[in-house]
Amino acid sequence: MNLRIFSLGVAAFGAAWIALGAPAGASADNMREDRCDVQARAGHDLQTIEMRDLHVLAQTASAAQFAPALPSGAQAIVCVRNSIIPAAHDDKVLALGIPLIIAETVRPHRMGVLEINDGRYRYRLMEGTLPAADQAAVQARLEEYRARVAPAN
Repeated sequence: MNLRIFSLGVAAFGAAWIALGAPAGASADNMREDRCDVQARAGHDLQTIEMRDLHVLAQTASAAQFAPALPSGAQAIVCVRNSIIPAAHDDKVLALGIPLIIAETVRPHRMGVLEINDGRYRYRLMEGTLPAADQAAVQARLEEYRARVAPAN
């Protein structure tokens, strides 16, 4: 995948939502998701495909398997939320074999990607910075995901 084109497409997606504005700050208790779409490859082009029925926060919160109908060539799910911190069950997206990109609606704008790299959960920023408190929250969330995959004996 051409990462430059991918990043530009995601940035354009996020920028459109940033312009709408949102309340500042968000904790795990009041996380809100404005929308989720899919980045999919069509030939050589990476396109954002609107997915009105895709609601990652709600659909991954249940005990059921997360199995949305995704378009052919899906490369990532992109969600616009009021918090950059991955949610409790965002790891279910990774089970689909694609990353989850989170674009934050508050200012300053940040964008991160939750992915599996070399068999390990990883979260990295594509845009912005993570203060120490947010970094600690991200690390704690990644540990939750790891514990579900390999519970302590």
